[in-house]
Amino acid sequence: MQAMEEKPKRRRFQFSLRTLLVVVAAVAVPLGWWSWKAEKQRKAVEILKPNAVIWYWGEESHHVASEPSILHWRYKVRSISILRRITDREIAALQALDGLEEVRVAGTDVERVEAALPNCPVKINWR
Repeated sequence: MQAMEEKPKRRRFQFSLRTLLVVVAAVAVPLGWWSWKAEKQRKAVEILKPNAVIWYWGEESHHVASEPSILHWRYKVRSISILRRITDREIAALQALDGLEEVRVAGTDVERVEAALPNCPVKINWR
């Protein structure tokens, strides 16, 4: 009779499969969104790289030819200076970058870039 009266011991940290799936989804969705934004920036920088000097948040001025650090994708692009006439592909890459503070372009391209980036100040790039 004593054996029947003892309750089985429960494990201390027991959870269901449903709880596990909810926790995994709750972690995966923000990480997926963050990595999508980082990949979008990386692709835009690859397009602009041969023709621009790029400054990142949290760093001193840094030319894009040498990566700012091993974790360069965690920095947001702050400012871009385009060194020659800008192409339509490069304008599309500029539109993909979030949080630009300033874009400098050749004098003849100012109107095109201002139309594409209405919320970002566009200045003439003096060489």
